[in-house]
Amino acid sequence: EVGNDIDFVGKYYFSKIPATIKINIIPYFLSIPLAIGLGVLAAMHKNKLIDNIISIGIMIFISVPYFVVIVLAQYFLYFKWRIVPDYKVATASEFATRGFWYGVSTYIMPVIILTITSIPGFARSVRAELTEQLTQDYMLLAQAKGLTKRQATYRHALKNALVPFMPSIFIGIIGIISGGIITETLFRVDGTGRIYL
Repeated sequence: EVGNDIDFVGKYYFSKIPATIKINIIPYFLSIPLAIGLGVLAAMHKNKLIDNIISIGIMIFISVPYFVVIVLAQYFLYFKWRIVPDYKVATASEFATRGFWYGVSTYIMPVIILTITSIPGFARSVRAELTEQLTQDYMLLAQAKGLTKRQATYRHALKNALVPFMPSIFIGIIGIISGGIITETLFRVDGTGRIYL
């Protein structure tokens, strides 16, 4: 009987993984290059207007819990302005009855919000690490050999700055499968996160 229970739990859990992946995979892979880009941009213009704007945006999104952003987006984009077709993602039956494009359109808001809320922490870390790399002696040597600051940054400093983050990027893929309780509840996703709840 215990073996049957374990089989049932395993099958039930794995049946929920596709729904979790569908809502998390695109924001995850979008947020990584965007975060790196913002971190690089801020580091290369340290203490200038661009850096200040990016840093303020990062601090706002780090300070405000992501579920607050989700609720506000749902309120304004759906309930008040009716820009998006629904405040939750379409179920399999809604895909069948209301059409494929309706179903896909319900993913636009979650993807945008989850991407935006995933960027700040990583971008801040990339900026801090790259800023440190830009002050290293090898950067002066690279520029003395004729490379511009931009060339030296992309060829040398950025590679070294990203080394500490590469393991966490791959580990983050596991986080995609594990889902999120609050995210899946607010968007009514029938995934692994709701099992925990």
